[in-house]
Amino acid sequence: MKINRLYLVTLAALFAGMAQYAPTLLENIRMETVSLFSVDTENLEAAGPLRYIKEFVLLLLAMYFALGFNGATTTEQKMREMRWNFIAWIAALVGIGLIPYLLQDTPIFLLAAGLRWVLLTVGSFAIFILCAHESDDSDQQKFFAASLVILLGFDALVVVYQAVFVAQSMSVGVGASRVTGIFSNAGVGAFFSLGCALILATLQNSPIGLRLVGMLLALIISLGSGTRFAMIGLFILVIAQLREHAQNISSAYMRIVLTTLGLPLFISAGYLGYMSMIEAVGRGSLVDAQLEDGGRISNLVNAITTIFSADASEILFGRGLGVGTNTGYSMAVARSIVPESIRFNWLIDNALLTQFFQIGLLGSLLFWTGIGQLVHTSMKDPGVYGVGLRISFILIVTVNIFAGNPFEQYFLAIPYAYFIGSSYWKKCRCYAGQ
Repeated sequence: MKINRLYLVTLAALFAGMAQYAPTLLENIRMETVSLFSVDTENLEAAGPLRYIKEFVLLLLAMYFALGFNGATTTEQKMREMRWNFIAWIAALVGIGLIPYLLQDTPIFLLAAGLRWVLLTVGSFAIFILCAHESDDSDQQKFFAASLVILLGFDALVVVYQAVFVAQSMSVGVGASRVTGIFSNAGVGAFFSLGCALILATLQNSPIGLRLVGMLLALIISLGSGTRFAMIGLFILVIAQLREHAQNISSAYMRIVLTTLGLPLFISAGYLGYMSMIEAVGRGSLVDAQLEDGGRISNLVNAITTIFSADASEILFGRGLGVGTNTGYSMAVARSIVPESIRFNWLIDNALLTQFFQIGLLGSLLFWTGIGQLVHTSMKDPGVYGVGLRISFILIVTVNIFAGNPFEQYFLAIPYAYFIGSSYWKKCRCYAGQ
């Protein structure tokens, strides 16, 4: 069986991300050392050149994006058209993001942080374009789903070992320990699990049981990491998968019975799951935590207040690519600079504000208009994916935008692009009668 090109590239990208710190962290486990929440700088540096493997993969994807798609078919022509539209869009964003470096006193080293998320955006769009080659063959999708389950299973085993070790040696609960698995940060592991689950949800010709096993493994990883966003997202995805499976039952009577019985069960499971999540993570109410000083809602209010004192050029063009990003913040710390001493260089956990800090009002309008148009075009057709799955995806992405910055997260940006691309090109094939 010849393996589908899209599936191979996606698996390679995910595996490369897993391999970044895996050797170092597995060696630490052998030495009975477990990192909580994030891996220290010494261990990160011990990874050597593997630290940059994700950037290498993104460069390869960018090169393929620039040089590929040269066929004469209608699909290839459509791919080239989208490529040129994307190039014009991203070039305009980069141009706006460079203006503040000429007008303001933004430190030039932050530009590298901005170009990093630009590279991730280009690489992710390459995945979107590659989705034109997605296979509907059940054997191909079963292979891909099984491969994703194996990747999830490997990290889940490491997470379980780390959580048990921490529970025995430090008497810390599973979710509260926030173990990292084979990743540099507990949150990164959770994003990996949610990203894989999103891709699994698109493989509708693979066995439903295989997809649910993968989502269960993803839930184990997110629970070990203590990342509430991933836990909630996975719960929503599981409900969407079960709902769509119920809709495929031929008997109308059975569908009515399952819907009638399932609704109260899902509501009860959601409430009990939420309460169990709060207990496991040990960080109190999700809403109360955001309202407290340093929480996301509190930070949002403070940031908006500061924006009102910005000058005209800051409002229009922002403070430059990289300002306010996780990478930009870390680069300032590495140079012994107080990150907040650079105007707008705050970790705000809000993609709307992070983009505004970098590219201002003009760039933000261009950025979100492009993203919104692509998502709307891909998701508006009810014949592609079921309503439940599409709503689940939009809910997850919307929460992520207001509670983080998915455009900096390798393991979210790529699966998001995969999901949107899969939906878009399925719709194109339906219209073409393929």
